Amino acid sequence: RHNGPVAFIGVLDIFGFEAFAVNSFEQICINYTNEALQQQFNKYVFKLEQQEYEKEGIMWKFISFPDNQDVLDLIDKKHVGILAVLDEQCIVPQSTDQKFTRYLYAKCESHVRFLASSAQRVNHKFSIVHYAGNVEYTTKNWLEKNKDELSGGIADLLRSSEFDLIPRLQRYFRTEERNGGRRGSIVTKSVGAQFACQLRTLRDRIDTTVPHYIRCLKPNDDLVPFCFEPKNIVEQLRCGGVLEAVRVSRAGYPTRYSHDIFFTRYSIVLGATKSRKDEKPSRGQLEQLVGKIAYKVWEADTLMIQSTLEAERAKEALSSKKFSTVTSPVNGHAQSVKHTPPRRNLAVTSSATPARKKTPGTPSAVSNTLRERQLVADQSGIRRPETKEEFYALNLASRCALAGLQLGKTKIFLRRQAFDRIEAILSRVFFQAAARIQSKIRGRQGRFLFIRMKKSIVLVQSFTRMLLATRLSLLMRHEKASIKIQSVWRMAQSKYTVWKCYQQLTHAVNIIQRAYRNKKEFELSKHELEQRREARVRDIQAREAREREIRERESRELEIRTREAREREAREKEEREDREKEERARKIRERKEREELACKARETAAREEL
Repeated sequence: RHNGPVAFIGVLDIFGFEAFAVNSFEQICINYTNEALQQQFNKYVFKLEQQEYEKEGIMWKFISFPDNQDVLDLIDKKHVGILAVLDEQCIVPQSTDQKFTRYLYAKCESHVRFLASSAQRVNHKFSIVHYAGNVEYTTKNWLEKNKDELSGGIADLLRSSEFDLIPRLQRYFRTEERNGGRRGSIVTKSVGAQFACQLRTLRDRIDTTVPHYIRCLKPNDDLVPFCFEPKNIVEQLRCGGVLEAVRVSRAGYPTRYSHDIFFTRYSIVLGATKSRKDEKPSRGQLEQLVGKIAYKVWEADTLMIQSTLEAERAKEALSSKKFSTVTSPVNGHAQSVKHTPPRRNLAVTSSATPARKKTPGTPSAVSNTLRERQLVADQSGIRRPETKEEFYALNLASRCALAGLQLGKTKIFLRRQAFDRIEAILSRVFFQAAARIQSKIRGRQGRFLFIRMKKSIVLVQSFTRMLLATRLSLLMRHEKASIKIQSVWRMAQSKYTVWKCYQQLTHAVNIIQRAYRNKKEFELSKHELEQRREARVRDIQAREAREREIRERESRELEIRTREAREREAREKEEREDREKEERARKIRERKEREELACKARETAAREEL
């Protein structure tokens, strides 16, 4: 046994969000659990994410995320929640589901998440706006399900038991109320209260752990393989809050490294190396490395945007029917092109967001790309520089924000697109170094390979010519032998044909003779066959007669045994009745004797009094 805290790994498997045609008490408990765990998921993914950004002191714009605390308050808040109202009605004597429903309407109709139309009120129903959508519930049998009680008769039977274990179990029983409001046994918590208490305990335990979420998705409703329904998948992702998590993750910095790991991984871009493995990089080295990476990302991003704009202008010029002579900003020369729109502002984000695929024939493809790249600039409030001087005129934090990375106090945060671009830069550096190393090694290997191949070719040629001569001689011998074999085979084939014809003729004669002789023998043995058939019939009849006699004898024996058993039972019954009569007579005599003794005692007492 461990005295201190012990690490553990727990797996929590829960039902998904349920919305059936008829939803009752079980569904609201399951959906309540999903609401609580969804809030846990939001807290872990959204709130902690932004708290870490604020803790690291990086440039970050707060993104709102959905909070379902009002739904949880509607279900489990004290005194006004649905479960609290249900527990209160379970305690009230003579309460019914209809009374509970009316009381619920009065308590919760002002809540924004609680809906109850006129048609629903007639059928004792209501709706709750969950995070996954509206769900309609019916209040039928809610009081009975929430009480989970035993009937009064069963409780009385258990209390009257003399078995030692039953009295110890009575404190766990719940029973219905008897006439007059008296309870049948000790009252424990209701099902809803126990469920809410256990759920709070579970959430407290989850708060002490580092959760990892696994979302299971159903590809189709027919449960068949190789069938993928995109709308169904998107709806499940939306109900599970995954789309909101992806939105925040894309708007934030999903990739992050500590300072020493980042410097170790990307210091090759700067051309610097660490002297020792346990030595941490200084702040100046980190700022120098991050600044250089930010410039490379900005430079590649600017070139890509310019090339995209030039390609779109060229396409518009080729597809235009009206031409006008203007000065093209591409190369500074006068060209006859379509009316060129004004130069677009490049004050957008860096390559942290890659360009989307342009739709052919759509002039707004570049604008869509630029709108994607405007995300970081909008969050940071920085205008994108168009020249190298303007870029270096900004401070380090602004340059990093434009490139899609942030230098925190203990970590370096990267956007997904910036991480891809930096990895591409690192890959190019590795590729160039590998190419130089491979060029040297392959040159040396090529020279050695040429020498070995030259020697091998000479050796192979000599052996090849020897094999060709050997094959020619073998071919000539095989040709001579094949001619001899063909002559012998043709002679043997002709002999075999004659012999086979003779065998077929002999076989046909034998068949004809056998058929003729069998016909004669059949005519002679017909009378003998009839005699054998009659003898066989007589044997069968005799065997059946013997079996019939055996069955009759067994039936008679069975009747005798049955009659004896009945007589034995009758005798036992008579003996049992005689014993009962004797017992009754004995009891009568004893009662009379007790009465006579009592009379004598009374007479004696009377005489003594006189």
